[in-house]
Amino acid sequence: MISETMTCGQSNSRRYLDLNLAGRQRGVAIKSLFLEETTIGYKMLAFSILSLALMLVDHFSDYVDEVRSALTVLVTPVVIVADYPERIVDSVQDAVRSQEAARA
Repeated sequence: MISETMTCGQSNSRRYLDLNLAGRQRGVAIKSLFLEETTIGYKMLAFSILSLALMLVDHFSDYVDEVRSALTVLVTPVVIVADYPERIVDSVQDAVRSQEAARA
C-alpha cells in the first residue's frame, strides 16, 4: 500500500503523486491546491500591464483614435440590442404602475 505520510526526504511532487495514487485506490480523486503550479496570476498580471500600457498610449497620443472609432461602430449595435430587455421591462413596469395609479 502507498503511504500517505511524507517522509523527511520526500519532495512535494512525490507527495502529490503518492496522495493522488492513494486517492485513486479508494475511488476518491484528490486535488491539491498548493502543490500544482498555476499561471492564472501571471496571466492576470500580464493583461493588467497590457491594459495599463494601452490606457497610457490612448491618453498621451492619438494612435488609437481610429481603432476606437472602428470598434465603436462595431460594438454600438450590440449594445443597443443588449439594452432591449431592460427597456421592455421598464415599459411593462411603467404600464403596470400607470394602471394601478388609474385604479386608485
